[in-house]
Amino acid sequence: MALEIPLTKQIQLRLEELDGMDQRRLIAQIGVMKKFQARMTRAYEKISRPGAFRKGELVLVLKQLVTGRHHSPKFTPNWEGPFIIDQVYDGGAYLLTTKNGEHHLPVLNGRYLKKYYSQNQPPEHVKPQQHPEEDFITNWVEAHEGMTQLFSQREKVLEEAQTLVVAESTEDTSHEAYLRA
Repeated sequence: MALEIPLTKQIQLRLEELDGMDQRRLIAQIGVMKKFQARMTRAYEKISRPGAFRKGELVLVLKQLVTGRHHSPKFTPNWEGPFIIDQVYDGGAYLLTTKNGEHHLPVLNGRYLKKYYSQNQPPEHVKPQQHPEEDFITNWVEAHEGMTQLFSQREKVLEEAQTLVVAESTEDTSHEAYLRA
């Protein structure tokens, strides 16, 4: 015995189901748009560096802007410099000078600049390489120094406590002598 649903009720159920599907599609589309927007935001933030450079910093300039040539031989460097930032303008524009103080370049956008690191100065985010054994030894030495400080403090506290006990015992005996008299 199968339940028979009237035709009007079947049509109404199908229409409600289609409305629900439209709603689910809209929710899915909004989710996709939010993911796309987040992806575009990450890509933009990766490229843009507002206020990345300060006056007096050393930077490299994309060679294509300096020479004006789009094509260069295969193994030539892509960056030229170092140049010194002479002035910082709003919107991420910079005026550069050479080490001699000459202005050879026009005002450039910051996206065509890259921070220059001399061979003696590693980047701030790069820590000097240490071997795990050295890390262990330095950590052990620091812990040992801390423990010796704690023990010396403990010894000082014990000595102070002993002097207090001795002082109290001498006071008790004098007090007892007073009571006996």
